[in-house]
Amino acid sequence: MPASASKLQDTTVRPQTTILIGGQISQSKKALTLNKTTASFIDYLEKELNTKFTLKQYPWLRAMDAAERGEGMIFGIYKNKEREQKFIFSEPIFADTIWLVTLCDKQFRFNNISDLQGKTIGLQPGSSGGADFDRGIHSVFKPEYTTTDLTGSFLRLYQERMDAFIFYEDYPRGIEFALARFNRQYAVKGTEQSQPIFCKIEQPVTKIDNYFAIGRKADPSMIQKINQVLLRAKKNGDLDKIFKRY
Repeated sequence: MPASASKLQDTTVRPQTTILIGGQISQSKKALTLNKTTASFIDYLEKELNTKFTLKQYPWLRAMDAAERGEGMIFGIYKNKEREQKFIFSEPIFADTIWLVTLCDKQFRFNNISDLQGKTIGLQPGSSGGADFDRGIHSVFKPEYTTTDLTGSFLRLYQERMDAFIFYEDYPRGIEFALARFNRQYAVKGTEQSQPIFCKIEQPVTKIDNYFAIGRKADPSMIQKINQVLLRAKKNGDLDKIFKRY
């Protein structure tokens, strides 16, 4: 085996090749799973960098803490002023569209954050909905923090413990697939065609870039290598192909 290949193998378990992903193993999700777009992107990076990444999944706050301590690179993080003091960010990877999901018979008008006045909005601890949304937490609307997966968010909404929750659409038509799945799950049995229970508000909260990030005291070499791949992939169109494929 060439010395360079041996060196690459030795680095596969080091922090700079560990990717931290927000999420939580639950009753409905027994193991770490990636959507097709993210899996395709990670495969692309591994081939371009000739390395193998170790994926670890933690609840979002724990994933950010681990990244800040230098235990790996966090994937899918948004920038804000507070985070920029703690992390070194990569080039932007892709943009999420953030939606509000409501009960269809309790939809409300949404054009800006002030329309959430007095409402209860579900979100995960440590998550962000963009600068305007984040400023509205507690001052405009009440947050309903949940550490459960998407299944838990839909259940809490169904139980009317919140007026809406934020949904991160990180691949094309992700919101439609999720709504179709949970509307089927909660459909009234014995009816030929029940009305949908869950709907999205047509005006998205925002569209926001995703990044890799590492703690400011961590070794930045892998982020630098990833940046080279990202810039090249944007220029040759590979990045658009990956994130618009599915």
